[in-house]
Amino acid sequence: RHDNIVSIFDYGDHAGNPYLVMDYIEGRTLYQVIQAQDPIARARRLQLIEDLCCGLGYAHKKKLVHRDIKPANLIIDGSTGSLKILDFGVVRRLGSTSTIGVPVGTFCYMSPEQTKGAASLDHRSDIFSVGLVFYELMSGRKAFPPGKSLGDLVARIQRDPPTPLRELVPSI
Repeated sequence: RHDNIVSIFDYGDHAGNPYLVMDYIEGRTLYQVIQAQDPIARARRLQLIEDLCCGLGYAHKKKLVHRDIKPANLIIDGSTGSLKILDFGVVRRLGSTSTIGVPVGTFCYMSPEQTKGAASLDHRSDIFSVGLVFYELMSGRKAFPPGKSLGDLVARIQRDPPTPLRELVPSI
C-alpha cells in the first residue's frame, strides 16, 4: 500500500481469465488530461511526476517492475489531487523469469531493453518510461510517436533520441 499506488484488494483467475480487484478512483487519467490539453501550471506538472516517482520508488523497493508506465495507467485522484499508478497486470518481480524474451507493455513508452524482452530488465526500464511520460506531459507530444510500422517505432526507440524538449517548449 502506498498513497501513489492504487490499492489492490484481491487477484485470481476466473475461467482462465486472470483478474485484479482494485480500489475505484474517481478522477481522470493523465492520458485524458493530456488529450484535453488542459492548462496545467508547470509546478503542478512537476508535482504529478513527483507523485509518480514516489509510487514507483516504493514498488521498486519491493522488487517490482511495473513495465507499463504510460499516461493511461496514471490517474489523478479527484478527491486528493494526487497521482496514482494503475494497472499492475504485467508487473514482474525482479529475479522472476516470467515473460523473459517477450516484450510486454506499450511500445511508445518502452525502454530500448524492454522492446527486446531483455532478461536484465529492472527498475531502470520504468524510470525510462517515467521520462517519456514527463516529456509528453510537458510538451503534449509523445517522445516516440507510432510510425509507419512497429519495427520503425522500435528502431527509433533503440537508436534515436527524441526531439529536444526545449525545441518543443522553448520556455522550459
